[in-house]
Amino acid sequence: MHYQETFAACDHYKQLQVGPVHADLFRNNVMFKGEQVTGFFDFYFAGCDTWLFDVAVTVNDWCIDLATGVLDAAGAGGAASTPLAGAMARSLAVTATWHRPASQQGK
Repeated sequence: MHYQETFAACDHYKQLQVGPVHADLFRNNVMFKGEQVTGFFDFYFAGCDTWLFDVAVTVNDWCIDLATGVLDAAGAGGAASTPLAGAMARSLAVTATWHRPASQQGK
């Protein structure tokens, strides 16, 4: 928890865009008809916050091949049209270490 609190106090975090967030944007909370999004549900955690968590969930849940656990380049294709930059790109890299053992952080 100390790591997350320290991150929340850093300049990267303070520069992140803030706005409405779903905060639980996993695949199982989105409805589709074919490949068209038709709805979102489970707004229990929704609020106003940085977009970092929604972006991290999207990358970690939507852009991973479920069968292999490998990054799915086709699923991540949207990133090419909306590249992450600045504080968001730096912060997303930091969040990737949150659930890694301390011995693996920074590698």
